[in-house]
Amino acid sequence: MQPTTGAPGSSATRRPTVKDVAREAGVGVGTVSRVLNAQGAVSADSRSRVLAAVASLEYVRDTAARELRRGASASVGLLVEDVADPFYSQLHRSVESTLERHDLTLLAASSGGSSSQVRRIVDGLAARRVEGLVVTMPMDADESRLASMQRDGVHVVFVDRPAVTFEADSVRTDSRLGARLGIEHLLSRGHRRIAVLLDDARNHTSGERMAGVHDAIQGAGLGPDAVVLSQEAPDADAIGARLAHLFASDAPPTAVFTGNNRTTVAMLRASRALGVRLDAVGFDDLELADLLDPPLTVVAQDPAAIGAIAAQMLVDRLAGHEGAARLHLVAPSLVVRAP
Repeated sequence: MQPTTGAPGSSATRRPTVKDVAREAGVGVGTVSRVLNAQGAVSADSRSRVLAAVASLEYVRDTAARELRRGASASVGLLVEDVADPFYSQLHRSVESTLERHDLTLLAASSGGSSSQVRRIVDGLAARRVEGLVVTMPMDADESRLASMQRDGVHVVFVDRPAVTFEADSVRTDSRLGARLGIEHLLSRGHRRIAVLLDDARNHTSGERMAGVHDAIQGAGLGPDAVVLSQEAPDADAIGARLAHLFASDAPPTAVFTGNNRTTVAMLRASRALGVRLDAVGFDDLELADLLDPPLTVVAQDPAAIGAIAAQMLVDRLAGHEGAARLHLVAPSLVVRAP
């Protein structure tokens, strides 16, 4: 029986789609396409399930629509927090470059960290029938629409942060390693009282970086009082107040580690206002960081690599890869600049 649509009791019917076949067969849309086009490698089991679903649903190919689609490349959506941010702009360029080599068109948008904006953008990309998505989701954003799209055959790859409520491919920086490298560097310079300023504790990335801080402290055989930890949103006024409080204490820090570039900028401004010069390491590189006095040592991420890997993961899925969700961690590097 063909799927029906319309009001209850309506006799209106619609023709089954490739997605209906994929859902019935329990495979991806790409697998159905390869079976129908007799192109690419497909396992015997998957092929038999697709053909059985085609027969069961009485699926008939829409030749006219298929011919129209041949005139334009398939499209992929990219959703990041802010495409103007240097991290995301580099990631954007890398994703686009990789997809172009596979004749895939990129549609990109910025959420501004707004959950409501995320839903609007995702709905818009779904309406444009994208074949896949590369996404960075704000903290606490609703992932249900993405999960639904993936069930319907739209492949989703998360970057920078993992999916929380469903299984999906993801690519992100090894934040735990990066934080450990930064703290170990400060310890090697003799510091034993380090202010650690991280993002909101509910943020997955912040949690990973906090774990890396503890790895370094424990690895050096030091107690928890070697660091003064703060986890809150990177608000410039709050960071300034926090540093002022720490420097007025009986045991002020001699160095600082910041968990992202916004926090680093706020820390540098607050330190200057307080007349304090600190040995510092920031997570994320900054433009002109080498021209600061002293030059800023950073844990540098590789957004270009993250974008290329994420895009290739998506291409693999579109080509029919049907394995379990994959995680790829990209190692950051410590860029030492301070003398």
